[in-house]
Amino acid sequence: MVPANVGSVEELPPGHMAQVTVDGRRYTICNVDGVLYAIDGDCPHRGAPLAFGALHEHTGAAQPVTELQ
Repeated sequence: MVPANVGSVEELPPGHMAQVTVDGRRYTICNVDGVLYAIDGDCPHRGAPLAFGALHEHTGAAQPVTELQ
């Protein structure tokens, strides 16, 4: 994944998600207990945008975002 500036950490408090588009691809950025994660932005089952769903618990399926500014 190529680093991309998609916003500031302060814009996404713990427990929230945001949808971003980078190079035409949709991603969901999740703040889980102060750690940011980037996941595919679309539900694999229905194709709906994940950022507009609910963030229930962390499953370990996403990689932490280390370069979000």
